[in-house]
Amino acid sequence: MPQQQPIAGRHELLEPLDNGGMGDVWRGYADIGRLQHESDLLAERCLLFIACTRARGGLHVSWSGAGTPSEFLVQAGVCQAS
Repeated sequence: MPQQQPIAGRHELLEPLDNGGMGDVWRGYADIGRLQHESDLLAERCLLFIACTRARGGLHVSWSGAGTPSEFLVQAGVCQAS
């Protein structure tokens, strides 16, 4: 694949994975920087906390098994780090 300009200045397509009715699926990379990464992790942690504290009767947290699991699922003992 020829070298392409990053999308929105930070997203790069690395390799095609599959294609289907909704289009092509690519493995990508986003150079978001340390501060943005920390902000994204805080937002993810807050959403998980809200889901856990507002659940009525039960809560099911799952992971597809593809890629790297969320560090919050690893910390909670739901799955192991890959």
